[in-house]
Amino acid sequence: MDDGAIPKNTFCSRPRQGAQIIHRDQRSMLPNSDYLLWGTSIWFFCGTERIHESSPIIKKEGGSRRIWVARPCNITPLPDFRRQFDAIATTWDAEHGPASPRASEFTARISYLQTVCRELGRPRVLDLGCGTGQTLLHLADSIFGGVGVDISSGMISHAQRNASMAHLRFQVGDAAEFCLNCRERFELVLLIGALEHLSDQPAAFVGVERVLTASGRLIVISLHPWNPVFCVKRLVDRDRDAPPTNHPSPMQLRRIATRCGLELFAVQALPYVPWSNLNAVLDGRRTTSIRRGRSNAFAGMLRGAFAAEFRRAGIGF
Repeated sequence: MDDGAIPKNTFCSRPRQGAQIIHRDQRSMLPNSDYLLWGTSIWFFCGTERIHESSPIIKKEGGSRRIWVARPCNITPLPDFRRQFDAIATTWDAEHGPASPRASEFTARISYLQTVCRELGRPRVLDLGCGTGQTLLHLADSIFGGVGVDISSGMISHAQRNASMAHLRFQVGDAAEFCLNCRERFELVLLIGALEHLSDQPAAFVGVERVLTASGRLIVISLHPWNPVFCVKRLVDRDRDAPPTNHPSPMQLRRIATRCGLELFAVQALPYVPWSNLNAVLDGRRTTSIRRGRSNAFAGMLRGAFAAEFRRAGIGF
């Protein structure tokens, strides 16, 4: 492609002063900038705009330096996540909550998160993909304040009915859009069982990096894609997840985070079994101890799930 017109259905962002050169077929974050090029789209976190046919595809950055800032975008409709999650909102707590067959898994997550909150000293928490808000509700005594965001109005309705604390609030919204427009900053951001549903996972990391305080942390809790039982379930289900999922491993998350100015510094194995009726068999054999360690691709592979902790690159304790 040359200096001619941009085809239709192309997204483009205005380059910022000091941005480094990037070619249109490269997939990476522009260092020290607010631009993300991933797959077939470019995100600009001061507003994404659709460019007309007549717009040039090459922008110049001072003197003779040139930067590619656009590429064709093959737009395919995303699944209707709102409708799919609204459909399961009424039964979500009964199947995944603190009184469900997955109660032991829920308790292990809360115990782990309470440990993190004690380390941070009653943080302000943002829970992206909060569902019915049970995580924030059970962390309420350990945090200064909490905001829960979910794309499903059905889930948020349940969360708002459950919440009676003034320092918790829940609202309907897309995770990336919320981070784009949010003026608050948080010491702890949570993506619990949410990242695997996002079609653009790097964009979520860029958004989170924007709302973290200087010493803040991001925690991603997800099923481990290499867990043997989970692999069997995927074969049985033939990947017919509803809503669809794409579970990254800890090392995949580390690569994404590195491009977005974050670093993975700890991974904790957490219990999860794909079939909830197996919990009754396994509960007596599980350990509830918290042993957080350095990034490990295999952490959580046997227990079923993992919690990955991220901070800004170069920030130590």
